[in-house]
Amino acid sequence: MEPNLATSKGGLIFISCGQVTTEERKLGNDVCDLVTKLTPHQPYFADQQTSLESFTKFILGNLDRAVALIVILHPRGTVTFTDPQGNPHEQVRASVWIEQEIAISAFIRQILNVPLTVKAYVKSGITREGMREQLVLNPVEFVEESEVLQDLTRILPGWKNIPSSIKVTAPPKVSVRLLKGIPSDFILEFTNRTEEIVHIREVRFSWQGKTFMNPWIPVLPDSWIVPVGNSRSISKMVHQENPGMRLVSWNDHIGLIFKTDIEIAFDCELHNQVREVKETLRVKVFGDSLTQL
Repeated sequence: MEPNLATSKGGLIFISCGQVTTEERKLGNDVCDLVTKLTPHQPYFADQQTSLESFTKFILGNLDRAVALIVILHPRGTVTFTDPQGNPHEQVRASVWIEQEIAISAFIRQILNVPLTVKAYVKSGITREGMREQLVLNPVEFVEESEVLQDLTRILPGWKNIPSSIKVTAPPKVSVRLLKGIPSDFILEFTNRTEEIVHIREVRFSWQGKTFMNPWIPVLPDSWIVPVGNSRSISKMVHQENPGMRLVSWNDHIGLIFKTDIEIAFDCELHNQVREVKETLRVKVFGDSLTQL
């Protein structure tokens, strides 16, 4: 019977461990017990999947859902080869299956920017190679399986604070409004309705698909923080751009006073992931000033 995708009030911790020997299978199950005992999360330790459907549905599905990954590499034989200079070499390789899971996890972390927590263990004598050689996994080398359990007993209590989900699948509940829109004091107010602090990374302004003001970017990366359940205002002087008069020039047939819609798009970062939020604001343009209606 194929294993079901795990469900839990906490998140999912994916355990990637060999299952060839009795000792390896016991270690994987013992790690599951520690995860259940020391964290609010659910362990996932799969049997080797033999079909494409089970691989994509269970292995890839749970790697995608995981908030943390525990990797335990065991030896899988000796590889002999000759280098370009003609010198013979031997090295002990690890499980190709687990190496694949490491590579997929690297994609999740580095390309999708999902903050997956990873703890790696490697049995003494295994050669670092391939994707694992390029990743900063800082693996713990072990001789006896008990060393892995001892180390996890030490670190797993600190994983209680890993959130149950580290993926942002929808635009975060963050809104913006225009408090003041004059060149000497252009003020935006951001309101955070999520349960995490939010970093504003960039703000962009457009009208009918055209940019009417240069993007706003914080001087320091973490200077625009919006606390949980609170609002934060950000101001800027825009004398040289004068966005109000730019809109007037684009609507010269209407005059100095008119009502229109502008779009403000801003990049929010939470859970170390950046998502774009777009707001359409109804404003009144009066010469060089903008007022939200």
